[in-house]
Amino acid sequence: MCIRDRSALPKETPCFPIQGIVLEDNVFNWLPYLLQPVNGQCVGKQALEAIELQANNALIEHGYVTSRVLIPQQNLASGTLRLKVLPGRIGAIRNASDDNIGWARMALLAGPGDLLNQRDLDQALETVRRLPGQSEASFDIVPGAHVGESDIVLKPGTDKRWHATLSADNTGMKNTGKYQMSGSLVIDSPLHLYDQLAISASSNTDRGAATQGTRSYSINWSVPVGYATVFVGANRSRYRQTVAGFEDPIVYSGQSSEVNLGISGVLHRDATSRTGAQFKVFRKINRNYLDDTEIEVQRRDVVGYEASMSHRHYVGPVALDGGIAWRETLPDHSNVPGVVVGDTTYGGRSQIETANASLYWPFKVASQVFEFSSNWAIQHARTRVLPSDYFTIGNRYTVRGFDGQLTLAAEDGWYWRNELAWRVAGQAIYGGIDVGKVHGPSAESLLGEQLVGAVIGVRGRVPSGRYAAVNYDLSFGWPLSKPAGLRTERPAVMAQVGVEF
Repeated sequence: MCIRDRSALPKETPCFPIQGIVLEDNVFNWLPYLLQPVNGQCVGKQALEAIELQANNALIEHGYVTSRVLIPQQNLASGTLRLKVLPGRIGAIRNASDDNIGWARMALLAGPGDLLNQRDLDQALETVRRLPGQSEASFDIVPGAHVGESDIVLKPGTDKRWHATLSADNTGMKNTGKYQMSGSLVIDSPLHLYDQLAISASSNTDRGAATQGTRSYSINWSVPVGYATVFVGANRSRYRQTVAGFEDPIVYSGQSSEVNLGISGVLHRDATSRTGAQFKVFRKINRNYLDDTEIEVQRRDVVGYEASMSHRHYVGPVALDGGIAWRETLPDHSNVPGVVVGDTTYGGRSQIETANASLYWPFKVASQVFEFSSNWAIQHARTRVLPSDYFTIGNRYTVRGFDGQLTLAAEDGWYWRNELAWRVAGQAIYGGIDVGKVHGPSAESLLGEQLVGAVIGVRGRVPSGRYAAVNYDLSFGWPLSKPAGLRTERPAVMAQVGVEF
């Protein structure tokens, strides 16, 4: 039964024709429009009950779970229907225990006296739970000290406030170090603002090797402000490789660094969907050397920005995600915009648009748990861009089935990854088929443009005591379609193991 449908209200005798509606103490500007179809109808007892029910259901659908609409006793012979709105407000916000790791108002902007909306609580809970140690946090709504008020009680998570990981894998490049090791440290709410500090570093395992190696470091900090999150980060990486020359070995080396500052936020959310946006500015510096002499044409020191939007929608157990982004460099604010070899008209402004979509579907077959996931991504360069901005396929993050030592990269491209996983005792046995293609002006010099690969593997996480766990991922991949000259191992074995503290 819906108020918007004039034929939905029951036909009764006796009934009273309604010529006007009065909402007492109304604070919801959309509520009069919801009730407008009642005007001109003849209503009786059952119709009044239906109107009250639908109005309260609408409040709940909008997130106002503690607000109510009542129809008081009245004489309808006048043709005016009176409804009384009882707004549900926040009385107090408190913690269920003394273990308070942050100021709740950073996650929940609504405070005492404001309307209580479940969407605000959902967003605040999502913000709090993004901290690893608060994954079990929850909110309770309890009666407040005054009529129409409800108190919000935060039950914090019980896990520790820091988390560290050490991991090793074989995904590096042979000429700079195939075997890599990395470590990270995440600290929950270091400033007591439900903020997060993350520090990470990685290196090739033979760290003392003089002829080759990679190093990378990063630090990121984020702090929530209600529906928004402000973030700042910096990273730096270096590489070194030695190749045979005509007389003496030639050493190639380089370093890159980036700093960024931005804000992300949730623009809209309801019971089944969420829409967000993000904007950030960045500065990137790249320098490369040949036997300690800088290669000037490869120097780059640019400033730019990136704007993006994302949307998630739930259809039953299925989660659908999509996003678009625009990235542009600003030559007027860049010290060294860079050079595109062979293009004398390049002025330092690069414009790149990207899009992505994904599907995640958990389901059961004969009590066995399966998960199907599909991910698609595309990039289009509106201008000529530097090689560091090319779209790359043929590694574990794009088209699997290849060892990643040789890849295909160009200005434009796309990939589509599909995977089916079978959950067994907390672990996942999976198989997938991926396809990708690159194109653009630079693709003319490539061995080919398209890759298709398949992969099978197992991954999982094994707890080891209360505060430690081992995670792993072992896969075997094979190329199904590739250019004739693109060499890869058969099978391409990818292995990763890590310890979480």
